[in-house]
Amino acid sequence: MKRFLILAVMTLVLSSCMVPGIYHYAYDLRPYEKEGFLFTPSDYDKEYKAIGFFETVVDEPYGRTYTSKEYLTEAMNAIKELGGDALVHTEIINRYHYKTGQRIGVLVRGYAIKRVK
Repeated sequence: MKRFLILAVMTLVLSSCMVPGIYHYAYDLRPYEKEGFLFTPSDYDKEYKAIGFFETVVDEPYGRTYTSKEYLTEAMNAIKELGGDALVHTEIINRYHYKTGQRIGVLVRGYAIKRVK
């Protein structure tokens, strides 16, 4: 009983000291621009040819976390194989396990186009 009481008090004390986390996610898109590829969350207001809706799902097995550079490069290469050079209305969505809250993957989606130059 004494062990249980000590464990309960320690749990209460340690959990009350936890500070809520603030997380920032930033994606550096400049390397892709240098390669002539465009990721943008907005419209492309110049002339273009439509490729189609695009979605890449990157699953992260336990112990393996992909960097933003890895999954954005994967999306860019797949779009280039389709003949595109831009992803408009780009969304990057982290996927989390519904019970543990651990990140389990990333979803990159948007509308693939070929810009007319």
